[in-house]
Amino acid sequence: MVYSSDLMVSAEAYSPGHITAFFEIDTNSPHLHKKGSKGVGICTKKGAIAETIIQPARTQKIEIFINDRKEPAEVTEAAVKYLLNKEKYKVKINIKSELPVSQGCGMSAAGTLSTTIAISSLLGYTYNDALLASHRAEIELRGGLGDVIGESIGGVTVLLEGGLPVHNSYKKLLFSGDIVLCTLGDPIKTKNILSSRSMKNKINKWGKYAMTEFSKKMDMESLFREAKEFSSRINMMDKHMEAAINAVWKNGGMASVAMIGRSVFAYGKTSKIVDILSQYGDVKVTKIAQYGANLTSSITKS
Repeated sequence: MVYSSDLMVSAEAYSPGHITAFFEIDTNSPHLHKKGSKGVGICTKKGAIAETIIQPARTQKIEIFINDRKEPAEVTEAAVKYLLNKEKYKVKINIKSELPVSQGCGMSAAGTLSTTIAISSLLGYTYNDALLASHRAEIELRGGLGDVIGESIGGVTVLLEGGLPVHNSYKKLLFSGDIVLCTLGDPIKTKNILSSRSMKNKINKWGKYAMTEFSKKMDMESLFREAKEFSSRINMMDKHMEAAINAVWKNGGMASVAMIGRSVFAYGKTSKIVDILSQYGDVKVTKIAQYGANLTSSITKS
């Protein structure tokens, strides 16, 4: 907890990324903690690391840097304001984003969750306080629906209900191995997609179908097959992406579209998949993260 007016404290936290395979929007509840999405996603070891520095000040001021560049980062800023309330602090946040932003990797959520975990540790708040602030910002600003929740859990996440994780509201599948990510086009703003009523209807229809089919056999092949069908049915797979995905499947791997982005994620023989996808776009390799977001260090400075 920050007390002295001349005391500056810092903390660092980490959050995995989260690639959504398919999902269903679940925001009908009047209660924020029950709003979100149902669906399946994979947490990635490459994610976001946030260093936060806090100092009492005359006015509240928040500065956010992503990969050393000052950014508006609306979702992160909103979550921080929820935590600070009317308290007057100068807050500087440095986020290292290890995967592309707005490409279906959950980087906005990862940056936000790692930031709120770090700040909560300095202000005497709990992990759940950090999770709720991040979830609230994500829902209200339509930065996403389930990435924050998945990133707090780790592994391959099966969200059975929308909202904060509670007993029986999710399953965690501990698959291991590499995920190959290939970026094929310009970023997509999630809120632009989620604001479309016709798109929401398609997402809910085919997301529910994908969840039903996946529940019959919860393995990686089923995950990728349902994800591929889902992305095609909601028209999120352009011809370039389709060609990349089909090339992976024809060569013994599995691939689909990372929701919501112009990127492909794949699983199988890593070296072969990297060779294939390198012909289509920028490729990164990461492992499946088995653990959720956590505090990594807390340091007091004078």
